[in-house]
Order: sequence, then C-alpha cells, then structure tokens
Amino acid sequence: MRTLTVTGLHPDLPHVIQAAKTVRHRVNTRTGKITRKTVHGITDLPSTAASPQLIAQLARSQWGIEAVHHVRDTTHAPR
Repeated sequence: MRTLTVTGLHPDLPHVIQAAKTVRHRVNTRTGKITRKTVHGITDLPSTAASPQLIAQLARSQWGIEAVHHVRDTTHAPR
C-alpha cells in the first residue's frame, strides 16, 4: 500500500487529506490464473493519525466483515 498526503484534490472533496493505493493479487486455485486489482481510497485523517500501516490494517480488517456477509448471503439466499 502507498499513501500520499493531498490537499485540494477535488472541489467536491475539500476534506480529503490522504489518498491510498492498494494493489491486490489473487490466484484462482482451480485454474491458476492470477488477477490483479488496484483499489484507491481517501481519508480526512492526517498521516500523524493514520499511518500507511494503520490504513492497510483497516482495509484488511474490512475483509473479515465482508466474509461474514458472504456466508450469510449465500446461506440464506432465496432459492
């Protein structure tokens, strides 16, 4: 993950202070195909309050929540 301190990024986003870029790699275990996805994020927290390591940790922790939602959605999906 890379972060960059930014100000005045866009008139509609006056409070943005940091931008983050994450590159995710995934391997399909059946086919072996590797896919790459780039994700961008923004925050109003300065680097003193949200280091690149903290932003990465928060992004990874979100996947735990999404995994629970995926199980719930597929288990209770209407048939």
